[in-house]
Amino acid sequence: MKKTLVVLLILMVAGLGFADITPTAVFRLDVGAKVQLGDNYSAGGPDGDPIWNFNPFNNGTSIGVNADYGNAGGWIHLRGNYDTVYSGGVNGGIFGEAWVNIGAATLTIGRSEAWAQWSSLSWYGDINWAFGAAASTDCPFIKVSVEGFYIGLSEAGVSGESIGTDAGQYAFPGFFLGYDYVADTFSAGATFAGQYVGDNVADGKFPIMFNVHGKLPLDPITLGLNLAFYVAPANAPGLFSINFAPENLTGGEKSNVLEAMIDFSAALDPCTVGASVAYIMETEDKNSALKIGACASFGIGDTGFSIIPGFSYTNILKIGDQDYKMSWLDIGVSCSYSY
Repeated sequence: MKKTLVVLLILMVAGLGFADITPTAVFRLDVGAKVQLGDNYSAGGPDGDPIWNFNPFNNGTSIGVNADYGNAGGWIHLRGNYDTVYSGGVNGGIFGEAWVNIGAATLTIGRSEAWAQWSSLSWYGDINWAFGAAASTDCPFIKVSVEGFYIGLSEAGVSGESIGTDAGQYAFPGFFLGYDYVADTFSAGATFAGQYVGDNVADGKFPIMFNVHGKLPLDPITLGLNLAFYVAPANAPGLFSINFAPENLTGGEKSNVLEAMIDFSAALDPCTVGASVAYIMETEDKNSALKIGACASFGIGDTGFSIIPGFSYTNILKIGDQDYKMSWLDIGVSCSYSY
């Protein structure tokens, strides 16, 4: 991580020679609550009684600087997360990216999610990460992009995460490659990612992901679709964000997973509305879950200040052969400011 941040700073300083500096300071605070429902929730209460957990700040809470130097730029953010359900404490860290144009190519290096088709949920740190939006984890990565094509490597797991249920270590970094076509009438793309784990996993099963995604603008509405199919994602726990989906939905070393998300946004007056529906199904044990969410972003004039109330509802439909009575509701508001 330290080496990554050093390179980020080098690229940012190098950008000073290309164009004028246009830095932007950003601040965001998420406040809300998680309501646990159902009598089978792993952290729930007896007899299905709802349990409220107040979060003074959540995943999206951050402070940082964005900068654009013309031929180079980047961002560095300090993120925070107070998790009252799973870890019971404060999590977070320093994340960032830096990029520089080298002829027709763009070199990007950073510590953040390396690829993604985010939803329009913009509240509470929830953009369908790990549930609907195919994305890498927030590990150091390096990427080269040329005319919509990109290829890169992720450090995920190289520093010593165990693989699946075995005690072996990763031997090679994760990799990803893809293409994105962007036009005024539509955008579409595809991504392929994976990580070679050799003999460290039973049967040597190679964890990979195939992804297609796209968006269709129908002013003032935009529709989006994300589809991803994973082969044994649990064998690369440090690479695929879907491994952080709740209640071990991705299964074990031999499980394959389907992830789907439909996204909707509408630029209205006085707010921009975003909504999504996401579904995950694991093929080996038949694990499945559904998530829906919506938010509304209200900008306060030209002040740079926005208020974003929203909610998401997650329902674990099935774990193995068992029909679960497990669901929870996240409700809250995000406040953001940039200048």
